[in-house]
Amino acid sequence: MRDFLKRNSPVFFVGFLTFLVFVILIVLRQTKATTTPGLIKVEEKQTEDLGYIKTEEEFGQDPYAQKEAEINELQEQKQSTEEKKNEIPLSERNYVPKIINYTDKGWNPKQTVIHLYQPVIWVNNTNKDIVLEQLTKIYSGLENPIVLKPKKAFKLRFMKTGIFTYQESNSKDFGSIYTLDIDQSQ
Repeated sequence: MRDFLKRNSPVFFVGFLTFLVFVILIVLRQTKATTTPGLIKVEEKQTEDLGYIKTEEEFGQDPYAQKEAEINELQEQKQSTEEKKNEIPLSERNYVPKIINYTDKGWNPKQTVIHLYQPVIWVNNTNKDIVLEQLTKIYSGLENPIVLKPKKAFKLRFMKTGIFTYQESNSKDFGSIYTLDIDQSQ
């Protein structure tokens, strides 16, 4: 056994030195943790360095309540804008009329999309009378079929959203108009 210890004494010495280094590091680390630079206890710091914290009364009101008030104000502005839009007389709204031509080949365009309050003009571009009749019974102005002489037109302002279908009674050529509310189409 003595020969074994004598032969391996350098290995045991290195192991013992390593053990001592680790013990010293652990002890230093624990003592250093209580005095970490840059961190000080709050009660040791002077109060004037902490700054001044305002109370809710000093702000005037809760910041969330202020945001809520701003949101309510924006909603009221939007509502008043919508009300003003609805107050504009239809005659003053500048909508470009949608023109639908009737030719020997039928309605052109056969299907179209318009905005609420936009006028539509049906034009007879044939050499014979045509009869415009609504298939979807929506408008009282079209309860009775409309006879259009050659090169004459009929105008109607669309006051309701949805799909409106119509036809030329003699040929049974039909067409449709999809009316959108401007606010909903955006």
